[in-house]
Amino acid sequence: MSITVPTASILTNAQKLIQTPSEVGVDPKDVFALQRGILEDMGLKTNILKVGKKQVALTALVEGHNDGPKWCLNACIDTASVDQKNWSRSPHSGVVDGGRLWGRGAADSKTGVAILSHVAAALNKRTKRMNGSLLLAFDAYEHDGSFRGISEVINQHPDIAGAMIGYSGSKAVHTGARGFFRTTLRVNGKAKHSGSRQAEQSNPTAKAFMIGAHISERA
Repeated sequence: MSITVPTASILTNAQKLIQTPSEVGVDPKDVFALQRGILEDMGLKTNILKVGKKQVALTALVEGHNDGPKWCLNACIDTASVDQKNWSRSPHSGVVDGGRLWGRGAADSKTGVAILSHVAAALNKRTKRMNGSLLLAFDAYEHDGSFRGISEVINQHPDIAGAMIGYSGSKAVHTGARGFFRTTLRVNGKAKHSGSRQAEQSNPTAKAFMIGAHISERA
């Protein structure tokens, strides 16, 4: 089954997003309202997630007719800060010039938002053949380091089996993990008298160093 990629629609979506500022320090409500309208025009039911009174994420759920896991398509909808003097064009222009889309968020990651929105819309027309469900999640407050948006997405959807993020590039699919996995490791040893002449040693500190080196070699 062939699917025609709606390139013109994706580009228009990305341009509108770039033209709607959502950099650090700007309330993302306007960019959420824009993309929510686009998604609903494509037939998707949407939800705005809030923390207190702050809108932090936009989601849409595509549910298949068959049992299966819930996968997530994710892209941040906020952007890094803007310093106009460092731009040769307006960072909110969204113009196409020289075969490139210009503007803050063109790479990270409003084009990803546009692409993934159209992927979800296409799958929403094929739910009878779907196993499981697809969660579309566009989060804000990533670029200020608080990650309030994606944290709330996970709080409300703890059953996500995995996520695909929309800005690692078009030439490869990268598999990995983001963030930190924190754990406590207890290492046991055997106490020895400081004057013991026996060669046998069971120093827990030395064991911990050896475990750390082993993990580092395979990281």
